[in-house]
Amino acid sequence: MSAQLPPRPSLRFIQELAKDLLKSHRQGKPDSCAVLRAHPRFRNASDRSILAARLSLQMVQHAVAHHYGFDAWSDLRTHVEAAQALRETTPAADVLEELHRNGNKASERMAARAMQEDVVLNMLFQGVSSADKRIKNASAKALQLISEKDAAKLCREFELFDRLLDGEDNILKWIACDVIGNMAGVDSRNRLDEKLVAKFLRLLEDPVMITAAHATEALGKIAQSKLQHRQKITATLVEPDSVRRHPECHNILAGKRIDAMALYADVVKDAEPLLAFARGQLRNTRNATRRKADIFVRKFASPKSCAAR
Repeated sequence: MSAQLPPRPSLRFIQELAKDLLKSHRQGKPDSCAVLRAHPRFRNASDRSILAARLSLQMVQHAVAHHYGFDAWSDLRTHVEAAQALRETTPAADVLEELHRNGNKASERMAARAMQEDVVLNMLFQGVSSADKRIKNASAKALQLISEKDAAKLCREFELFDRLLDGEDNILKWIACDVIGNMAGVDSRNRLDEKLVAKFLRLLEDPVMITAAHATEALGKIAQSKLQHRQKITATLVEPDSVRRHPECHNILAGKRIDAMALYADVVKDAEPLLAFARGQLRNTRNATRRKADIFVRKFASPKSCAAR
């Protein structure tokens, strides 16, 4: 019975297979005999006879062809080249192959293609649910990049990112936070409702600091675009982080909160709660957070309140 080719064979795969098989034979490795026995010359030969024979690369290629059910190497090569050409002209297959092969390195290119080709965008949406971790993460990263340039393209799959917030995959959760935050300004159907905002507020209490940081940034963007949620978001952001963390984690998150507040401080009627929080960080032991607090106060405090300092 002939062996099955891999699902996505390439010309390089079968060429390297034949070269590796010839090398193994020359090193006297018995495991090379299983494929070589497919050659008509060695059909009933023992391992010792096969290993003692002198082989050329062409003979090994012929054995590989028979191993996979082809009469000649040229037939196998033609089959593989045709399959490879078909994949290269089919966007869906092309997307999946590149994401699997290059992982996150392919995300930027796939994001650029998806901005122009809806079929590629659809493949990225599907890729987020892939069992292949490289495809899953790279698809999510590409969608994140798209959300930074044209978030409206992703709104039709709003529920997908909402579901990812509830998942156990932290990387997808972080990306979902970023994407939903970027969609806040183009959410014409008001899917960013109280229930979803409450979900983000709960994520501030996540023990994983990075999750809380991504949720904080998203809340800043939501408060910037959604007046109806601004008061509740502000009331939570100005409260101290109650989760038990390393002190430096608290310092980092305080800086993230200042960044989030800076996104909408110029459109609130009363910026004093935000300023009070920032002033409280002017002596933060983390230099970056202290600088953010100083810049925030200088930018948003009235001349009168600055003089009071």
